[in-house]
Amino acid sequence: MDEAQLSRAAKRMFAMSRRSALRRLGAGSLAAGAAIGVDRQAGEAQFSFTTAATEAAARRAISAINQALRDGDMSVLDMVFAPGYVNRTPRQSLATGQAFSSDLAGLHAGLTEVRAAVPDAVILVDDIVAAGDTAAIRATFRGTLDPAVVAVPTGQSPRLRIGGAVFARFAGGQVVESWEYDEAAGRYGAIVQDAAAPPTAVPTEEPVSDDGRGETRDVRDFNAISLQGVGTLRIAQGDTESLSIEAEPRVLERIATEVSDGTLFIRPDRSFTTREPIVYSLTVDDLTRIDLSGAGQIEAPVLNTDQLQVTVSGAGSVTIDELTADLLEVEASGNVTMMLGGTVDSQSVTLGGAGTYDATNLASRLAAVTVDAAAQAVVQVSERLEATASGASSITYIGDPDVSESTSGVGSVTQAG
Repeated sequence: MDEAQLSRAAKRMFAMSRRSALRRLGAGSLAAGAAIGVDRQAGEAQFSFTTAATEAAARRAISAINQALRDGDMSVLDMVFAPGYVNRTPRQSLATGQAFSSDLAGLHAGLTEVRAAVPDAVILVDDIVAAGDTAAIRATFRGTLDPAVVAVPTGQSPRLRIGGAVFARFAGGQVVESWEYDEAAGRYGAIVQDAAAPPTAVPTEEPVSDDGRGETRDVRDFNAISLQGVGTLRIAQGDTESLSIEAEPRVLERIATEVSDGTLFIRPDRSFTTREPIVYSLTVDDLTRIDLSGAGQIEAPVLNTDQLQVTVSGAGSVTIDELTADLLEVEASGNVTMMLGGTVDSQSVTLGGAGTYDATNLASRLAAVTVDAAAQAVVQVSERLEATASGASSITYIGDPDVSESTSGVGSVTQAG
């Protein structure tokens, strides 16, 4: 196929609706992928097809899960889940009360147990929204509990209808990590309790509100934070480390917090849904690393540190109004949003997917920025900028630095006008 043919193919693909693109992908037609870099329409078509391919991969993953539930052959999952797959919200076993492992083996074990308890289980997709390599899947789990396996409480129907949402990131057409939230724990908690009573944890929390919506957690000796799942984390600097959580009482029970190797981990230990906000208020003396995965938000009005590493994946956001640091390192993928202000000596940014990095108000002397897919970055630099943009991504810089740039596809590096 010559360049003219590639360009015509790209134009046809770009003109397609998303559903048409998906049908073409389902039929195995990936011809538009060969048109990357031919012209701007080809680059835009590339991202459109990356998104369409992600949605198609999400549907294949759901189809494989349904096949495994129907036939009992869990090996079909190995085709659509990556070998290093990580489940960020592993479920609890009905038999033991313990969480399944977060790897592919844990997924096999969990679905095997579900198949035994709900022989006619099926997952119906309500909607899928994809952007770049990330997809949000809204689905309904249906089935009938087998009373020989799970004791159904008196007055409780054995028929299950459970709504929920899954966030997943894909690479090479396979799921590499996922987060899922559903209403099973809230609506069917009695079934789980009758099936297995989980070990009773020693309470270390204290109520901080009269309505039972909040509590404090004992946290200390950390300089890094990892937030997984949903919720808003508000960070303040102070001499005394502390963490308080505001959420529904049933949700509070499902939020795990622990400090390990200098990192404070905040994550759900069971699936849940809630219509009420989850707010974490954290006070920390020194913070050198922030990790966010899922659909959470992190906010910090003021942050002073020598160096800060920020890693974000999924569909979350990070906002720091006034950051002061010597070195800032950022790595973000998915449909993430970052807004930073303040002053740093140097910043290194790697951004992929459909991410947005807005550092318009963050003054820096040196910057190295790499973006791909449909990512967009805005930086303020005074002395030197190394900029690399590929796919349909863009870098906009404020200031008059020396610029070393590299672009491919329809990637662009431009000075703010």
